Amino acid sequence: MTTPPPRPRAWQTFLSAPGLGSRWPVAVRSALTLAVPALGMWLAGHGAYALLVALGTFAMLYGENRPFRVRWRVVATIGAILIASVAAGGYLSELLQSRITDANLRAAVLVVVMSLLAGTAVFIGTAVRAGPPGPMFVVLTAGVGWVVVSHGIDPAIVVGCTALGVASSLVVSMAPALWSRDKPQTAAIDAAITAVGRFLDADSASTAELAAQASRNVAGEQLHNAWTVLHDAAQTDGELADRLWAAHQRLAGAPDGTSTEVTESGYPPPLPRPSIVHRLSESAHAHTLPAYSAGRLVIASLLAGALSIILALGRPDWAIIAVVLVLQMGPDRVRGSLRGVQRMIGTSLGLALFVVIHSTEPNQLTLILLLAALNFLIELTVASNYGLAAVFITPLALLMSSPSGANAVWSTAGSRLAETTIGVTLAIASLWVLWRHGHRATLRLAQRRTLGRARALLDVAVTQTPLRPPASTMRRDLQWTLLGADTAGSNAALDEPAWAKVEWPHHLSVCSSAYDVLAACWRAPTGEPVDATTADRLRARMRGLNDDDAGPSAN
Repeated sequence: MTTPPPRPRAWQTFLSAPGLGSRWPVAVRSALTLAVPALGMWLAGHGAYALLVALGTFAMLYGENRPFRVRWRVVATIGAILIASVAAGGYLSELLQSRITDANLRAAVLVVVMSLLAGTAVFIGTAVRAGPPGPMFVVLTAGVGWVVVSHGIDPAIVVGCTALGVASSLVVSMAPALWSRDKPQTAAIDAAITAVGRFLDADSASTAELAAQASRNVAGEQLHNAWTVLHDAAQTDGELADRLWAAHQRLAGAPDGTSTEVTESGYPPPLPRPSIVHRLSESAHAHTLPAYSAGRLVIASLLAGALSIILALGRPDWAIIAVVLVLQMGPDRVRGSLRGVQRMIGTSLGLALFVVIHSTEPNQLTLILLLAALNFLIELTVASNYGLAAVFITPLALLMSSPSGANAVWSTAGSRLAETTIGVTLAIASLWVLWRHGHRATLRLAQRRTLGRARALLDVAVTQTPLRPPASTMRRDLQWTLLGADTAGSNAALDEPAWAKVEWPHHLSVCSSAYDVLAACWRAPTGEPVDATTADRLRARMRGLNDDDAGPSAN
């Protein structure tokens, strides 16, 4: 069977929440990250500003599942970005209010700045394959910074509260190192071993080629991630590394008698993910997924913000945030459309929750506790179901930045609903209208890169051992390219099933040939290159896979 994957069922997309029940310890820490500094400010008599601490606590979301050796750097880096984003929005608001009297002109400047910020954030996030929670919080903090300063709060106060939230995130994120230092590494290795086992079971059971190849891709991705985690933790030798090494050998089909321990093998472990510079340079091409995603987002954001201004809805930044909620992390048009509807439902429910909370007229202490509870629920859901997370993100953002009063709350909810509708609609439209055949070009580019790197690796691996540089670096880069090709293939299959059905046999052949090159490198005898017979056989397979000669047109 060589058919592409089917389109997902809508109900699965809406209701799926993998890992939801396992995240409560992280969610508790997230609540404490906000509650402790905010309560401290309230006790010190600064309760009016305590809610703004939440802007910095978003940094904690990005550090989870990372080894503690690097987690503090990730949280600190994201925290610095959030502080810079809040400062940019806040000080720009203050500057424009002092220089420009026309409110619509000020809003237009905001739309341009936030659209470019969002486009840059989405390009970088998609290029480095950052995963959840995505760049949305970077854009959200800029918008909130703009709004609260326009309501008269000193931007220095907003920046200071955000910095306090970042500091709290750093402390609370690192606290588990005191009692479960190896948990991130163990979780990553267990996931990789499970994925390898599933592939071997599927392969031995003569499962359909599509299913076997898909499980092989998942296994490769999980192994790549696990080695990266061990490198981040500086634990590429010892028991954890030996477990992962054994799984890697099983996937590669290493011959009997091959060492299952890294230290006994005599070779360095597989390299971690490529550098950020390498990942960004790989995406600096007109036909990559990050380029298309950023282009669609900037255009949709400019239009959404402009419509918000024309209709006098009051928060063009909110319309842009709605666009980001749909387009961040580069979805295909089917999953993006389902995601848009999901986000629309989640935001609508969040607006209803905001009205309920606001109507009770909570005092400062109650608001702090409510926001801590919302932070708990956001962390619990954001990695599993972003639509569900939007139910809690929406009231949290609005409670920090909306005026009080019974009339104001209904006006605020109505305007935000209209802006969400505009943003989601334009985001979905951009997937179907802009660069309609972009997925074809992206897939062809990924296939060319995959074949080119597989051939180059093979040329080197027949002259030296493939487990040392430069072959080891080339193996790492080929694995990274294969993961991108898998994503490009899945997106093309969902965007245009008829075209992908014709293309799919060629795509499977490209990916399986490249994986077989990697496997040949692993099966090479200790300290020796890939044997010439194997290399000739692999070269012959790839000679018939020139992208320009196979498959339907990419136009």
